Amino acid sequence: MSETRTLHLFRGLPGSGKSTRARHLQASAPGTTMLVESDMFFVGHDGVYRFNRYQRTDAHKWCLQVAVTAMENGVGMVLVPNVFCRLVSMEAYLRAARANGYRVLIHTFPTRSAEQHFERNTHGVPITAIYGMLNVFEQTPGPLNDGQPRDAAEVIEVLSRQRPSPVLSEPA
Repeated sequence: MSETRTLHLFRGLPGSGKSTRARHLQASAPGTTMLVESDMFFVGHDGVYRFNRYQRTDAHKWCLQVAVTAMENGVGMVLVPNVFCRLVSMEAYLRAARANGYRVLIHTFPTRSAEQHFERNTHGVPITAIYGMLNVFEQTPGPLNDGQPRDAAEVIEVLSRQRPSPVLSEPA
């Protein structure tokens, strides 16, 4: 029997536990896994995290490319813990999942107060940035919160009904 290929997208503000949950899932998963998050882009060869806001777009492009390459290579479980404030920010991952025959599971972490996220986050994200993310964070539609992996096309359809977007609603 072949391994079910699944893309796990972890959504939540800094300090919500996305990376921790993804690492635990990776450690307990049978088969091949790939965990990639945009924060990894800012970790130097010396293991030190050095965020540069001017490279944020590059970090997200890099993260997407690593995840897409993993799916193209048939990695059994691809885990991506990023903030994904807006539902549309998952679009490229979902399209890659659909193109490569992956099921999708979206893990949405509850939002707390900005102060709690500020205290819990490990990368020193400023509280003003957390307030900004909190103000634009879109909740995952109810049908996708049941903890069941779904066909990527179904996830795209549910999201396009939730928040009509030319990107999410265009044909395959």
